[in-house]
Amino acid sequence: MKTITVSKEDLKSALVKNRTAHVKDFNLATENYWLRAEAEVERLLRRVKGKRVDNNELFINLQKPESHETDYDTALEMLEWHMSDTIEVSQTEFKQFIQDEWQWKRNFAATTQFYNG
Repeated sequence: MKTITVSKEDLKSALVKNRTAHVKDFNLATENYWLRAEAEVERLLRRVKGKRVDNNELFINLQKPESHETDYDTALEMLEWHMSDTIEVSQTEFKQFIQDEWQWKRNFAATTQFYNG
């Protein structure tokens, strides 16, 4: 099966649900990112003040969480412009829009898991 036809409202509901979860995960990860960054800066500052640091140790390696909210927004806006009550979606679109399996999802999940535990 290459495509299926779905209700516009069902697709919209799935996208809104997935977008809400994404925003919640992103916001929590961002909050925890800043807390961890602040702790790392304070740790490095203590080491610098105590002159207990080598030059190659003066860096912080934290990946900032990245929001993909606009991907959901674009899909939702396109859906609003769609003129029929049903819409044909491909397998790729089904995975993204309904199963919430986007190309960027693994990296996003790893980053948010790192910060959110």
